[in-house]
Amino acid sequence: MANQISVTLDTTQKTTVRTAPNGALAAILAWAIVSGDVTIQPSADGTTCDVISGSTDGTAVISVTDTRISGEVDVTQTVAVVNATDLGLTADAPVAK
Repeated sequence: MANQISVTLDTTQKTTVRTAPNGALAAILAWAIVSGDVTIQPSADGTTCDVISGSTDGTAVISVTDTRISGEVDVTQTVAVVNATDLGLTADAPVAK
């Protein structure tokens, strides 16, 4: 994967994941929880998504897809790792929920 970011979250925090894709998107990005204790709140246009930690430690996997490219966000409640190809994913500093 071309892009990797590490973020530390505890069970009282959230972060915003942002996209900066190379080129136009084919559709609004689709965000989904693949596994784990986390809540996501994508923006209406799909370019950002609030990732809210759950009440238990562990790893959650969130996917973000466009019809031409896809990325995967791995969120651990102690360490979060974001991987993407061509989506230009970044994450804001964690803040209280």
